[in-house]
Amino acid sequence: MRNPKTKLLIISILIFVASLPMKTYCVENDCGEYWSGLATLLIGFLGILYDMAGSISWFANPLIIIAWILPYRLINIKLISSLLASFLALYFLTIDETIINEAGHIGKITGYASGYWFWTSSIIIYTFGLFYFFLRRIIKNAIDIK
Repeated sequence: MRNPKTKLLIISILIFVASLPMKTYCVENDCGEYWSGLATLLIGFLGILYDMAGSISWFANPLIIIAWILPYRLINIKLISSLLASFLALYFLTIDETIINEAGHIGKITGYASGYWFWTSSIIIYTFGLFYFFLRRIIKNAIDIK
């Protein structure tokens, strides 16, 4: 496996998968098991039903998956998708409150756990890698033109 693009993809996916059993964030100083990465991935979109601003960050998941599965010849779309995913993942840092249970009760976010940081890192690493390959292609094309 000498292809650096494949290595980048595998590293990003492995970090993403590693985030799934980890705790993601703390609500009112409770970093309980309820907010593991897997639980957040599976039910995070439900915050949209409660009109929670932080739930928009959940859309980083489908965006990074789109970036992972698109072929490299569509690197422009891959890069845009991963950039949007990065912004949405980081946007969660600006959120103060979130839903803490299925009844719709709201709690104050008091911290971020390793699952959040691994999840965000997997997305940002992939974005930076794509940006590197994108720039390399532009520079190569510019040199070939001369």
